[in-house]
Amino acid sequence: MHSWFRVMLVLVCLSLSAATVQSAGPRDPIFDYFGGLEFDASVPTPRSVIGHEIGDHFTRQASILEYLRRLAEASPRVEFHEYGRTHQRRVLSYLVISSPANLARLDEILARNRALADPVATDSDAAARIARDQPAVVWFSYNVHGNEPSPSEAAMQVAYTLAAASNREVMDILDSIVLVIDPMVNPDGRERYVNFIDNATGSSPDANPDASEHDEPWPGGRSNHYLFDLNRDWLWLVQPESQARISVYRRFLPQLHIDFHEQGYDSPYFFGAGDAPYNANIPRETIEWLDIYGRDNAAVFDARGLLYSTRERFDYLYPGYGKVLPVYHGAIGLLCEQAGHSRAGLAIDVDDTYTLTLLDRAHHHFLTSMSYLETTQRMRTQQLERFARFFRESAAPEHDAPVYVISSDNDPALLDKLWTICAAQGIAVEWKNAALPLKGLHEYGRGEALEAGEAPTGSWVIRSAQPMGRLVNAIMERATYVEERDTYDMTSWSLPVMFGLDAWYSAGELRMATELLKGWVMPRGELRGTGDVALIVDAAQHRFPAVMGLASELGLSARLAGEDFAIEERDFEVSSLIVHTGRNDAAVLERFVEGCRAMGVTVDRVGTGLSDRGPVLGADANPAVTLPRVALLRG
Repeated sequence: MHSWFRVMLVLVCLSLSAATVQSAGPRDPIFDYFGGLEFDASVPTPRSVIGHEIGDHFTRQASILEYLRRLAEASPRVEFHEYGRTHQRRVLSYLVISSPANLARLDEILARNRALADPVATDSDAAARIARDQPAVVWFSYNVHGNEPSPSEAAMQVAYTLAAASNREVMDILDSIVLVIDPMVNPDGRERYVNFIDNATGSSPDANPDASEHDEPWPGGRSNHYLFDLNRDWLWLVQPESQARISVYRRFLPQLHIDFHEQGYDSPYFFGAGDAPYNANIPRETIEWLDIYGRDNAAVFDARGLLYSTRERFDYLYPGYGKVLPVYHGAIGLLCEQAGHSRAGLAIDVDDTYTLTLLDRAHHHFLTSMSYLETTQRMRTQQLERFARFFRESAAPEHDAPVYVISSDNDPALLDKLWTICAAQGIAVEWKNAALPLKGLHEYGRGEALEAGEAPTGSWVIRSAQPMGRLVNAIMERATYVEERDTYDMTSWSLPVMFGLDAWYSAGELRMATELLKGWVMPRGELRGTGDVALIVDAAQHRFPAVMGLASELGLSARLAGEDFAIEERDFEVSSLIVHTGRNDAAVLERFVEGCRAMGVTVDRVGTGLSDRGPVLGADANPAVTLPRVALLRG
């Protein structure tokens, strides 16, 4: 073979090799977590799609979504999925990242994962066998608060590293873990912040804290479209972002959930275990695992000379936070708080010696993301065994497990809320096909034991001896034990008390025959009575504000009861709505009645305006409804 031919052959081979591996780019060194990473050149870098390096600018949601879609198209390690829409119709999305072999059998992996959470079908020996070769499931939630924007930037770099790097350490993570990345939990809020910062920043950032780009105007980007804090909505599921996410979360049921945030720009990075009080329903083993992850991450930060804090401020008392609710679903839930928040902009002077940049912020979240993956990969079997043990001990607690009884006579709209929460969170609800004696049970008012009484037939029974029993106790117990009174914010949330339910609880297990409530549909409201003088809607009903909205929308002529009254042997509360039929169009009244009944509200018809007690219906004591004209002023 001629020497020139051999040279050409070598050059061709080198060219082919370069087509699959690229050297680190100008920003890659700080994102080279393991050192010496090599990347598949066929997988797009963030810069190649979003048009700038991570940290140079805040990236719009549309660009982030485009990049993640392109990543999934280019890499067999990545899947892109949409799971819902926000109030402003923005896409809610997630990535699934793992080895191609794991993604090919993802349904099987998730089925085995759910088996670990089912102690009835999977005993401890079976769980141990699954844990030997089952990938762990990890979920990263980035940017639940829109004006804490660096997490979404970090999410792209984490996804790129796992999608394109070919080193052994990355391959081990992909083989051992199924990772779910939610890159932007709150797109509406984040876009509101990015709109502000893009308009307030000049051709180059001004790091002076007094500059206008560090003073975000009201309402800010923290909350969603309706200014709701999504980090408090993991339990109650009021907002569409939360409602859409929970079913996907329950499908994956991760062993580790990380909630990425930002805090004041002059605060050190926070990670690992939080501070007391811990909710008494959280097992000690979970708290110990918080410290395992924290110690490993401390080593990563120490190696790079980075400032951090841990074991302070952020408690685990309220069950509805993004870091805490996953704990009740068997995960180790951890919070990460990077300095920055709405004031940091692209760069801000923390003091005379240090300027914090967006690149710093994204880099620190990237480090924590990779560190937690590395720890999970190393301790995969122990994590899976702990996960199975969590549900096994929840279903068969060492101590007496309280039982909660909910009267079937409660307002159907409130029962509907309770059912929606329980069904979404995986809580089993039973019902009693007979009256249920209440002797020995406790009422919620003063917590006193009852000497007599019974709950009506059809009442619901929620046992805490079930896989989701720790969450049952956390939301149903009358009072939460608090070891340390210095709490972060939320301090009370007992669901029966908050909803004003007729409900009772036992001190321990109740042995009685019940049936599983497999489904529940809110019954339609009743139309009671036969009179045609007036329609009355009792203000005691939970959906009464919605009734007032409907009456306003239909333009009804109506009055509000000035005090409690009784008519035709029926009692009504003060502020009940009185609609005289003679003052309103019959077709409009039909629409009103139908609308009320559809939302579970009962409407009473009466054949006289003369009350048995209290003012007559047409009295001046019952003022006419005047619709307010509301102005919301904003700067």
